[in-house]
Amino acid sequence: MNIQKTLLYLVPSLYIAFYPALAIMASPLDASIIKEALGETVCPTNIEVMVRGSDQQDSKSYDKSAEPQRHFETEALWRSYRYMKTEQTRALNYAASADQDPEMRTRTLFHFGMLLHTSSCFYRNTTFLEEQIERLASTTGGDFDPYSIDLFDWRQLGDPGSTAGLKLIDRERRKVLLDQVVAGTTVAKVARGLSIREARRQWDYFETLIRNRYHGRADTILAALKTASCPSLEPQEDPLLQ
Repeated sequence: MNIQKTLLYLVPSLYIAFYPALAIMASPLDASIIKEALGETVCPTNIEVMVRGSDQQDSKSYDKSAEPQRHFETEALWRSYRYMKTEQTRALNYAASADQDPEMRTRTLFHFGMLLHTSSCFYRNTTFLEEQIERLASTTGGDFDPYSIDLFDWRQLGDPGSTAGLKLIDRERRKVLLDQVVAGTTVAKVARGLSIREARRQWDYFETLIRNRYHGRADTILAALKTASCPSLEPQEDPLLQ
């Protein structure tokens, strides 16, 4: 059962609309997603640093923004996951002095925001969500909560060459798919909900990594990342962004 048939079955009045000026054409990780995910954990200024990091991935002035692995736009899905791990490691390394050096604090949060951009792209740009909706529709007879879909298990992309059986969705088809109605909501809204939950999961895991590496200093580092001020919303001279 493909998703078009599934959605028609679930919602008899299904319609497909095209809104080229709406958020469906914008970055998959807008500021509201990060704020909703982490707004009760991280102060507004430091949230904005993460947002700037996410926005950097789509910036036309950033030469590396066209790299497909940053947006889950390569058929080699494992490369995008490897890129996520790279940004996670960069953020973790910078966090070593984030409690003492405001610039390192900015770099940590900025690279974490870059990671969040890529993780959010996964839920919009691959067939994961489409397949989960079809699976739930076939096993429940159409009576299910699409917001209950489990987050993806990233370990499935841990080996070179692995795709977890998933494929990319081309851009034109993606625009139509995200506007489709399923169980009283839209696929785009379900993808947004998954992105919010994923951002929370990534932050929780990042906290764990900090505690495992920095031990007795972890609480001070985390407190700084959450509440201490940053000198600017973007790193000043971060060699990893050159």
